[in-house]
Amino acid sequence: MTILLVAYSARFLAESALSGGFQVRAADYFGDRDLRERVESASVLRDLGEAFSPAALLAVAERLGGEALVYAGGLENHPSLVARLSRRRELLGNPPEVLVAVRDWKRLGEVLRKADLPAPEMFFPGEEGRAESGGRWLVKPRWSAAGAGIHFWRGEVLPRGNVLQEFLPGLSGSFTFLADGRRAVPVGCTEQLIGRKEFGGKPFAWCGNVTPLAFASGGEEAERTETLLRRMAEVLAEMFSLRGLNTVDFVLAGKRGERLPVPVEINPRPSASLEVLEMLLGRSLFGEHVRACRGVLPEEPFRPKSGFFGKGIVFARRKVTVSATGEWRASGRADIPHDGGVIDRGNPVCTVFGQGKTREECLEALQAAALRVRREIGDRLFRRERGEAER
Repeated sequence: MTILLVAYSARFLAESALSGGFQVRAADYFGDRDLRERVESASVLRDLGEAFSPAALLAVAERLGGEALVYAGGLENHPSLVARLSRRRELLGNPPEVLVAVRDWKRLGEVLRKADLPAPEMFFPGEEGRAESGGRWLVKPRWSAAGAGIHFWRGEVLPRGNVLQEFLPGLSGSFTFLADGRRAVPVGCTEQLIGRKEFGGKPFAWCGNVTPLAFASGGEEAERTETLLRRMAEVLAEMFSLRGLNTVDFVLAGKRGERLPVPVEINPRPSASLEVLEMLLGRSLFGEHVRACRGVLPEEPFRPKSGFFGKGIVFARRKVTVSATGEWRASGRADIPHDGGVIDRGNPVCTVFGQGKTREECLEALQAAALRVRREIGDRLFRRERGEAER
């Protein structure tokens, strides 16, 4: 059986599938070099030369065939596209009606509060007057991914299709779990790297992950957080009939007089954090996703290795043209652009990886890897006040 993979960026999912021994084809927006070198694929950018749209992604996906479908980042925002792609294929993931339900923040908030679980304060168009004047609020698109379109609210009328979500300062994390439509099994936690300047990320932009999640305080907080996240996964799986790999993005923030994991996004599909979790566990999780979608959950708990593992997304800080990318894979990079590719300011250049005995060592390795990329492509900024190139 050949599985069709469809995502905004499908490389990490293809790597996981190939490591698990599956035969796959892939359709995405970028068509990166390391994806095309490993699997039969088609992309909106390279094959159609168009901007991203559901129609364009459908067009390239339908060139590839495949008896089953697995989708990842971006498609949770387009339930109708998932419906079209899965008409003649086995859907190994959450169906369109589940995507609509679990991404409905009003319903989701009700479910979480009824289960006595943390939930963020949310307001919708027409409810701006209810936002507390003393707090800080984020304008957030209801259908978004990777932090796109999020900004601080300045009192303006909330545009249609957006929500106000309370701003929660704290440690950003993600919790991945497997579900069979009723039950949930935890996979692991990661720290989310959000808006990190060393990677060129804009405010609120997702810039990568580090796993395991390191808590600043003692084991009591870690135990409480893990218990709440497990319970959250169980409630979500049962109430929304979730299947396969799913992720809760959360902020470990002050709530009810203590630090609690407050969910800020539910991603009902395999997330890019899967890649670092697989590094931590030393195995592919793609097969577990397929089996969970068919109703079979793992019986044994996952056993992590020691150390910390991370990935970082390097964003261009100015318009650059890349060349000689054929050796980038050997340098430990992924999501590699093709030679001659022009990358506009703010767009991703590639993914880098790092590991270490501690979180700090892992982050330092990621930052050093990102800096090497910038030096190679000439993506340097100059500090005018000092008159010297950025190191």
